[in-house]
Amino acid sequence: MFGRKKKKKLFQEMRKTAEFDSMRDMDDDEVDQFTVTDGDGSSEMGEYQGNKHDGFDEYQVAGEENCRERDDEKTYDFDVISVFSNVDQQMSEDRIDEDFEEIRHGRSAKNGKRKRMKRILVAAIFIAIIAGVAVYVMRLPYFKIREITISGNKQISKETVFKESGMKTGGSIFFINKSQIKAKMRENPYYKDIDIDRVFPSKVNITITERREKAVLPYGEKYVVLDDDGTVLRLSKTRPRVTEIRNAIIKNMDKGEIVEIKDKEVFRKSLDVIKEMEKSDLFFSSISIEKEDIECNVYGTLYVRGNYDRFMKNLKNGNLKSVLVDVYNKNIKRGTVNVTKEGVISFTPTFK
Repeated sequence: MFGRKKKKKLFQEMRKTAEFDSMRDMDDDEVDQFTVTDGDGSSEMGEYQGNKHDGFDEYQVAGEENCRERDDEKTYDFDVISVFSNVDQQMSEDRIDEDFEEIRHGRSAKNGKRKRMKRILVAAIFIAIIAGVAVYVMRLPYFKIREITISGNKQISKETVFKESGMKTGGSIFFINKSQIKAKMRENPYYKDIDIDRVFPSKVNITITERREKAVLPYGEKYVVLDDDGTVLRLSKTRPRVTEIRNAIIKNMDKGEIVEIKDKEVFRKSLDVIKEMEKSDLFFSSISIEKEDIECNVYGTLYVRGNYDRFMKNLKNGNLKSVLVDVYNKNIKRGTVNVTKEGVISFTPTFK
């Protein structure tokens, strides 16, 4: 690319070259006529006029042609310079624009990054201050645990609940890890549900829902104790006073998990009988289900036998309870209450 000074110098050199070429094409006489001068110019004019032939001036013609050539060359030289100048100027302006845009975007990116870093720093400082204040407040003596209450327990003593929770007075009420406490307490399968509530500023309430022993499964010489959902609570050497489920073969069992039975349908029906039995305020010492038939031992040698579906229907509507209460009030300890497929309930006594 050319600067202004270099363009001007190039223009002058090209102009001189054009003038020299025009003079080189002249004859010697023509050069003399154009180069010799006088004060009034008379000698040159006289000689000039002597060279006229037949009414036209060859020098004038030659001069005009040279002038035209020079004008053309000058015009050409001027056009070239103009083109160079315009192109150079345009490219310079484009480069300046590009450089300006690069600088502007670069500065903008740096400024944006600097602003983001500044905002992040301010936010971090603000969060650190808030966190520091929060920790300070949490550790104030005003928020130390002074009382722990326990409710909902019937089988489990308060001392056991307190010990298994691992909670102690004197700690901050904010630093209670509820999930950790519940996980530790659920190692005891008798906890069905656990709620831990903070009562500000210094009290904690623990409310539990217990699993109750509702059934047992014979397991060799021992008994697997279950709740009414079939969850394994413990393994006992002696049979607790709950309903025994017979004809249920155990496949697998884990403490705190629902027992796996080979015949799931028999087990489900047995649990349904136990739930309806409690709703009716009755008690069966044992339940044995086989296909569509059921046999329940009420007490001693008093049994209820019949179709399972009809049995459940009469158990829910209260008819079966009415018959059993009548038998009990008559002090009858032997016999069988029959529930037929037609829904008819009858009693057959048993004699020694």
